[in-house]
Amino acid sequence: MTNKIKSFQEFENRLKQAAIPQSSTAMYRIRITKEKKPFYTRLSVVMILCSLFITASIATAMELRSWSIFNKEGKEVLSAGYMDVQEAEMYEDIRKMYMRYKNEIEELTQTLPNGKFVTVLLVEAYEKYGLTSVYSSSKEHQIDQITQIPQMFREDLHLTDDLVGENSFVSGSIHYNLPERTIEEIERAHEEMYRTAKQDNAPYSIRVEGEETPDVNGVYLTYGKETDSVHITISEGTKMLLSSKVVNYQVIKDNGVEFLYDKESQRIDFVKEVGDKKYVIAINGWKLMNEEPTPEPLLAVARKMLN
Repeated sequence: MTNKIKSFQEFENRLKQAAIPQSSTAMYRIRITKEKKPFYTRLSVVMILCSLFITASIATAMELRSWSIFNKEGKEVLSAGYMDVQEAEMYEDIRKMYMRYKNEIEELTQTLPNGKFVTVLLVEAYEKYGLTSVYSSSKEHQIDQITQIPQMFREDLHLTDDLVGENSFVSGSIHYNLPERTIEEIERAHEEMYRTAKQDNAPYSIRVEGEETPDVNGVYLTYGKETDSVHITISEGTKMLLSSKVVNYQVIKDNGVEFLYDKESQRIDFVKEVGDKKYVIAINGWKLMNEEPTPEPLLAVARKMLN
């Protein structure tokens, strides 16, 4: 889009005219450990499009097929699975509703001051699914040098320009946590947004919120270029990975460490514990494959991060 948004009025006008793009992207949720203190559902636009990871606060009961991996002491450190059909259909329905306005929301988010975030409520989705359908998004903190990654992540995980061999580091982004709120505070705020939209006979309500916290929620890194890239996603404190599509993980062990391996997407997920910190890491990369898909090239990268 060449014409930049210069005001909220222009943003609203464009939002009303937005077309629905086609997409078959799966949606992922990550349930954060602080489930007793719900905070805003956060669906980064880029994360939705790239199917990386999504943080959510709605701790609903689910029927799912799951896998678990354990640390060397036998303690479960990560579980993964896919949603039942009904819940997957719900999230796909919500995603399609928001995709109608994806371009405008993404452009507005990029005009936000650094550290601010916006909450978006679509009336149709809210009436149908309630709190689960409301999301917040912030301006991405883009990086193009490894030294811009927080020092704690770099040192704990041995992140370097040549981590993936000849596929050198190209770019990445850092994502910060949003302020925690009680479920009552969230409900009141969303009801107010909903009433405003209904009074204005608008299909949505958008609110620019306060500041992100200084705590890093996740880091996304790209090595190599374009379709040959290798992606590494890192989050801290994650407890469960959920996918809206059917996945078939294999639990594999290497040097005493357990990994979840998805052959179809050529991805591994694993955990590194450093003191009381727990990093959940996903490495995804067909670029590392020469012939038949195998976890070995992915494990070679993981070993560098673990040692």
